[in-house]
Amino acid sequence: MKSIISNAFGTYKKIYKKNYPWVLVSYLTLPFYLKKIKRYMLAHQNRYGALVLFECFKRFNFNYYGIQYNKTNLKINLDKEQVKIVFGIEPNFLRLSNYYPDSIKIYFATGAYYKHQNKMIISRTDEVNKKKKANLKYVRMVPEHNSAEIADYIFQIGSKYTIETYPSNLRSKIRLVRQGTFDFLKYNEKLKKEKFNDKVFLWFGGKGAILKGLDLVLDYFSKNDEYKLHVVGPVEPDFQKIFEKELFYTSNIYFHGSLKIHSKKLYEISLETSFIILPSASEGGVPGSVLNMMRLGMIPLVSKYAAFDEIEDYGYLIKDLSVDGIKEVIEKTKRLTSDELIKIFKKNSEYAQGYSYNNFYLDVKNELEKIKLN
Repeated sequence: MKSIISNAFGTYKKIYKKNYPWVLVSYLTLPFYLKKIKRYMLAHQNRYGALVLFECFKRFNFNYYGIQYNKTNLKINLDKEQVKIVFGIEPNFLRLSNYYPDSIKIYFATGAYYKHQNKMIISRTDEVNKKKKANLKYVRMVPEHNSAEIADYIFQIGSKYTIETYPSNLRSKIRLVRQGTFDFLKYNEKLKKEKFNDKVFLWFGGKGAILKGLDLVLDYFSKNDEYKLHVVGPVEPDFQKIFEKELFYTSNIYFHGSLKIHSKKLYEISLETSFIILPSASEGGVPGSVLNMMRLGMIPLVSKYAAFDEIEDYGYLIKDLSVDGIKEVIEKTKRLTSDELIKIFKKNSEYAQGYSYNNFYLDVKNELEKIKLN
């Protein structure tokens, strides 16, 4: 079904003037057709991001040709001299770059360098399988590709820690840009003061429970029942089976499955939760799940791969991807008084608002201005 939809709504074209150069964007096209459907648009911040990218290129007087990144039946009827920029993600970023080799090629990296991610998935999954005598599959493995290698520039959502996942010879291509967050998420200081508990934590992640360190979090909290843990995300069925006791039969752990970012339940969880914890082994900097919860006042406890550059001014860095690493960072949170927590909640909410769609637009625009487009 996804393949059918991707091909049926797999292109979006906007011609301003016939003599304008073209930008080919391998990313998301459905947001152009479904932008009025709130449920779809709020599922992930990259959907609004796709519309922002369109506005960026519009500013530079480009005709726009959007192609769904995984569309299979590509038919681009543009002459080579008409295409000035190829922008986006694999696999179609690679195919378009091959079709138009003289274009400026800008790879839009939304995660860590893929070889780092694959290595960490294998390592962490093997670790869990050995410990649990299980046979969990590798989840979120990235097919081999050379997008970063062939790109002239890499627009990277991430941090200094994300750059470190790349081979040293590619790092000079990287330009960091901030992602957007949902501005309807408003911090309510009065309610937060009434509801928060300094012993309540949230793990909130997307697909890839092991990659995002849920096994480590469950291991720690199942043995420390003075704390309460909420688990929100699409946790894989085979992972749920191996961690059935922790997820379903441990009194201080509450597994909610996937919740919409605008759901009443997630907002209720956010009011009582003081800390969002994500010991992820690979990310494109701080994930949207963390930033959006920071908007609601939470304090991040994250690995360096899921961190922003200034993490230690707003939260805590999990320095080792282990239960001991989690224990160490949670011990540090005990030193915070209620008054200190309230001040940090507000400070973090204000910081996270800097990750706005407007700033995403400005970051991309400013980097494009540095490139000789004419």
